[in-house]
Amino acid sequence: MTIQAVLAGQNCIVLAPTAGGKTEAAFFPILDVIYRQKLNPVTVLYISPIRALLNNQEPRLTKLASLIGATVFKWHGDVMQSARKRFLADPRHILMTTPESLEVMLISPKIDTASLFAGLRFVVIDEIHNFAAGDRGAHLMSVLERLAEYTSHDIQRIGLSATVGDPEVIGRWMQGSSQRTAVVVDPPSRTSSRLIRIDAYDDEEELAKLVKPIAQGRKTLFFVEGRRLAEGVKQALSEVAATSYVHHSSVGRELREEAEQAFTYGRDNQCIVCTSTMELGIDVGDLDAVLQLDAPTTVSSFMQRMGRTGRRPGTQAEMNFFCGDEVALLRAIALVNLARRGWIEPVSPNEHAIHVLTHQTLAQALQFYGVRREQVWAVAQRACPFRQISRQEFDHLASHLLNTNILTAADGLLVIGESGEKQFGRRNFLELYSVFETPEEVRVLTADNRVIGTLQTWFVQQMDSEMFVFLLAGRAWLVKHLDLDNGEMVVVPAPKGAPPRWGGGGPLLGREVAEEIRAVLTADETYPFLTRRAQARLTDARAHWKSILHSATLPAQLV
Repeated sequence: MTIQAVLAGQNCIVLAPTAGGKTEAAFFPILDVIYRQKLNPVTVLYISPIRALLNNQEPRLTKLASLIGATVFKWHGDVMQSARKRFLADPRHILMTTPESLEVMLISPKIDTASLFAGLRFVVIDEIHNFAAGDRGAHLMSVLERLAEYTSHDIQRIGLSATVGDPEVIGRWMQGSSQRTAVVVDPPSRTSSRLIRIDAYDDEEELAKLVKPIAQGRKTLFFVEGRRLAEGVKQALSEVAATSYVHHSSVGRELREEAEQAFTYGRDNQCIVCTSTMELGIDVGDLDAVLQLDAPTTVSSFMQRMGRTGRRPGTQAEMNFFCGDEVALLRAIALVNLARRGWIEPVSPNEHAIHVLTHQTLAQALQFYGVRREQVWAVAQRACPFRQISRQEFDHLASHLLNTNILTAADGLLVIGESGEKQFGRRNFLELYSVFETPEEVRVLTADNRVIGTLQTWFVQQMDSEMFVFLLAGRAWLVKHLDLDNGEMVVVPAPKGAPPRWGGGGPLLGREVAEEIRAVLTADETYPFLTRRAQARLTDARAHWKSILHSATLPAQLV
């Protein structure tokens, strides 16, 4: 279905679970077009939300492209400058990158983006549902409209997505200025049985006993809701699987990739304790089961995680929840109930992202060494995230930037002003390359310069530098040397340590999930997916909450 849509020149949203073949379905027809029409590089942009997914997909795309003699290049912050120079001198057919790296390329005075992207024909956006509801997605849609000015082609847009509640909305959001027809490709899924089990535990010792018979002798992913939890759970379950790893965004790239490779090609009896980084399409081969500490906050996350299992013929999807408190138990039950009824969160893209338009105005002023107001407005009108912004609002925004001297007017152009230089000019305007801020971090290195990962600077500053021990990448470390000025610390192995703390938080609980929790508490229904221990906890929760909830008066807007 995807092949026909792409060959017909349609923009399309392709739905399939993680590792469901979306990438191949999109790229086979693209490569066919490249081969038959003898297209010159750069022909395809492949855009991913995270570097780890780019690194994971690079061998696959390289192998696919080699079938027709096409070439692939990966561009992100970890790629050597020398490799980037070689690419610019000799571009490849498929360019793999992130929205932030694409912004870097547009802004950089050393890159002739007009020539580089003159032949661009396709944009493939992986995990597009991850972009659609956030600022990074708004940024990406604006950047694509800026790129469209460099080519005479109506760039074909292909979004690869997990199952979502309203894929047509994402399709309209992705469409932008494209005049191509748009379709949603939602192939019928292979029906397989599902095993869902929700259990409860009191302490780490009991958790280990519950996990052991499920994980031993099998390949499993153990999802947790945060990096600190991932480090702690890895220690608590050290004897559950013969080989276990930790995978989250603060673990060094080399160690993450080692875990992915070892897990993919190794034998059974392996477990990766991970955060949502493993939701985003990173392929680690076939799994026997997914384990979940407590519960995620969305049905979408639950479905994506469970969807990583049951892919082999004759196997079933398997999801095991281990809930440490009443709140997690109720959330898990609510998610399963909603999923069984076929409900999944709709995606609601922001069409009034004026804060992102502010960023894009500054980025274009920097890119062109001054930009006409009409040029910025023309891009804004074409991009869905700015669709609800009026011309009056945009003019008010531009006037504000001029009045505060973030921009200044010169020969009819908007130019970065003195205040803009002071605020954003550090490190060659690095802060303008993305629409989100990342906390300052300290790199954790061994004596032989191997990167273990990163800790946030605020956490390091509050620790006792004389006896600073912590867990990272599933191992304990002792700090031997700390250099905050350069953002580095040197560590040696330690016998034990405690999980670090990281700032940030997950998504809030949606109204539908909250209402389902209330329904669970006020009902008498028993659920086949609860163990006896979990059912007993639910009975206790109902005894406490049922009378309170029945007598409570809901606000009018919730009735």
